[in-house]
Amino acid sequence: AREVDAIRVAPKHAMGWYWKGAALHDLGRLEESIKAFDESLRLNGDDVAAWTGRGVSSLELGDRASAVRFFTKAIELAPKNYQARVLRGEVYRQLEKYQDGVDDLNVALELSPESVDALVNRAMCLIHLQKTEESLRDLDAAIARDPKNQYARYYRAAYHVDRKEYREALKHVEAGIGAATTVREMLEHLREGCKEALGE
Repeated sequence: AREVDAIRVAPKHAMGWYWKGAALHDLGRLEESIKAFDESLRLNGDDVAAWTGRGVSSLELGDRASAVRFFTKAIELAPKNYQARVLRGEVYRQLEKYQDGVDDLNVALELSPESVDALVNRAMCLIHLQKTEESLRDLDAAIARDPKNQYARYYRAAYHVDRKEYREALKHVEAGIGAATTVREMLEHLREGCKEALGE
């Protein structure tokens, strides 16, 4: 933290303000990061990375409407920027605008077919759109690329639980248990439910 506080950005150096914003974001100092990104954008309104960074900080502060606006600006400036598409698609999912999320994530996957984040977020949107088979294909593709992806494993396990296929669910739960995260807690809860249903 001291290193970031010690950064003295030249008043008209847009990139310097961007890097300070990124560093502050990584330290969890989101409101300060927003001020730095805003200064960067005041100096250079065409900086896609700064618009994206501004959107990420807004999203993490719970301001989804602003996040959509900033990611949209990044996409307008760089239509082939798949990362901004993934991020905006994720926000649309959180806002329950599932078809808008699918539309963004379709484009993201055209631009970057290997994006696990895009696959998982699209799968989650498709689940809410009751497109089960399509969502399962995305989850399986995500797992093939990243076997320990906790979100993909959780939703794949939940599918089997809904069908009372507890052994299959447990396979995904055990494969997804990893670092201590909120998703791990969800997986552990599923595991307990499966074992209880199986009488174990």
